[in-house]
This record gives sequence, structure tokens and C-alpha cells, in this order.
Amino acid sequence: MIGSINSIHGKNFQSWQDITLDFNSGVNAIVGPSDCGKTAGFRILNWIFNNRPGGNEFHSWAGGDPYGDVVLSEGIQICRLRIKTTNYYVLTPAKKSYDDILEIIATPPEKRKKEDRVFDGFGTTVPEPIKNALNVSDINFQFQLDDPFMFGETPGNIARKLNEVVDLAIIDKALFNINQRYRQEVNQLKNAEDKKTKLVDELEEYSWLPEAEESLTELERLDSSIISNKQQALALEIIIKEIYHIEKEIDQVSVGPVRAEDEVRELIELDNQIDKNVDLSDDLNNLIDVIDALQEEIEKAQGCLRFESAVQEAIALDHNIAEKCNDRNKFRVLLDHIKVEQHTFNSKKLKLEIIKNKFHELMPSECPLCGQEVR
Repeated sequence: MIGSINSIHGKNFQSWQDITLDFNSGVNAIVGPSDCGKTAGFRILNWIFNNRPGGNEFHSWAGGDPYGDVVLSEGIQICRLRIKTTNYYVLTPAKKSYDDILEIIATPPEKRKKEDRVFDGFGTTVPEPIKNALNVSDINFQFQLDDPFMFGETPGNIARKLNEVVDLAIIDKALFNINQRYRQEVNQLKNAEDKKTKLVDELEEYSWLPEAEESLTELERLDSSIISNKQQALALEIIIKEIYHIEKEIDQVSVGPVRAEDEVRELIELDNQIDKNVDLSDDLNNLIDVIDALQEEIEKAQGCLRFESAVQEAIALDHNIAEKCNDRNKFRVLLDHIKVEQHTFNSKKLKLEIIKNKFHELMPSECPLCGQEVR
């Protein structure tokens, strides 16, 4: 029960024509001689709480519609009455008189206060809001001639009443669901362990992957380096072609008047230096061929990364390429030197053009000394 009972009121119920009993907090006892209405008061409570007894046997011999109500400690009033052949329950938030209850029933539902709730047509059951407000069933009642509590009941009735108290069906269902879920989890765990074992075995077959990945990364780095070297070598080839072209131009301008002898001598020295650079360029071309060969070996090695021997060869190639990188650095220095020489050559060439133009301005088409045609 939500709280305790403050009072009970009965009207036109067996020997109770209009009686109200007020209760104190705690345990209350009703005493009196036989046939003074003690049992009638208990039956009023059973009629309100459990909608029993049914029929008309509890009607007062004096007539009138039977009525009963209880007021709970929270102030809630629950009324049970029968008007002619219609049964009613009334639930109100505060204590009201019998006449007020009749007025509530007579008021149309759409005009009735929201907090005043009227129930009819409930048959032999108790409306759910009334059950919730009282939280009492027939298991809470024991009459004068009843057997001791539970001792005279059949096992089926005892189980039914216990089920009403604790809802054993929910417990059984919960236990069933828990066991079913446990079995599912055990099966899933076993499947997961089996899958884990299988995956671990499969993982062992790929234990070589980390080392192969490192080797592949290194090979990719070397491949990028080789591409860069090829680009630099291509640039050097272009420079070499320009040098050859300049060399031809130098051959053409190497024969001139005595007046340009110093400049021509400088050009001849520059030409000698260029010859040396050309030799170095040939060496660079040879190095490019070696790098191409190494590139082919690296491409072959990339298809054999799973085998240890191929990885070892790649490592050896790595060392070889490291040595070649040193040579490449030397050639970079040489290339820088060639660029400086080319710049010097261009300066000398420009200066020679200036002298040549001036020479043609000052000299006739034939040399006055040797009589040769001046070119």
C-alpha cells in the first residue's frame, strides 16, 4: 500500500447504515460483541480493495444503495458504490462526502474535474488505477474462519499467490534469457578463440613482410635516386652538346689577325680545358650505363623480395649504389666546374665577337701584310 488507512466509511452495507471509523497510525483493533458489525467493516474493506463479495448479499436490510470508502494517509479517497444495477469506483485526491461523490458520478465526463476519476463497467476485477493506489490484493486479507495463512492452500494456489507477489514468471523468463545469452556468449567466445588461433597461424606465414617492406622502401628510394641521376645525366649531355658546338665555333674563330693573338691563345687554353671536361663527360656516360644496369638488377630484385637471397643481393646493390653516389657527388662538383668554365667561355666568346667586329671595321678584306683574305 502507498500509505496507511486514515478512515473507513460504510453506508447501507449489511448492518452498517452510516458508520465512519477513524484509525490511528500503527496497529488498530476493532473489538465488540457478536453481531455488532465488526465483520461487516472488514467486508467493506474487501469490497473496496478486491471487489468482493459480488451479488446483492451485502445489501442492508434497511435498503438504499450500498457504499464504502477509505481515505489514505496521503489524503486520497477511494470510493466503491452500487447504484441500482451499476457498480462504480471513484478516485479523488481529497476527502469528499457521500453527496459529493454522487454529484461527481452524475456530472458528465466532459464537465467533470480532471482529478476526479470515475470507473464503471469493470466486471469482477478492480480497475488498474485503483489497484495502483491501494497496492493490495486478496492475499492481504484473512477472514475469521479461514485456515492459517497458506497452510490450507494447494501447491498450485500457493505458487499462484507467490507469483502475484514477486511475479515468478518474470524471474523464470529472466533466468531463461540469461542462460540463453550465456550459451550464446560462450559459443561466440569459442568461435572467436578458434578464429584467433587460425589468424595467428596465418600471421606466421607473413612474418617476412616487415623486413621485405623495409627492403622495398629502400629500393624505392634508390629508384628515385637513379631517376634523379638520369635527369642530371641528361642535363650534362645537353651541356656536352653545347660544348661541342662552342668548340666548332672556337675552331672557326681560332684563325685571325695577330692583333687577336692573346684572345685566341686564351680560347685555345679554354678549348684544352673543355677537352678534359669532355673526357670526364665520357666517364659520366659510362657511369650512367652502370646505373642503368643497376636499375635493371633492382627491377629484377623487386620481383623476388620474398626470398632471402634476393634481399641480400638488394643489400649488396645498395652498398654498390652508395659507392656510385660518391662518384655522382664528384661529378656534381665537375658539373659545377663545367658551368663556371662555360660562363667563362661565353664571356670570352662575347669579347671575341666584339674584337672580331672591331677588326672587320678596321681591316680591309685582304691582309696588307700577307695578302690573304681576312675571314
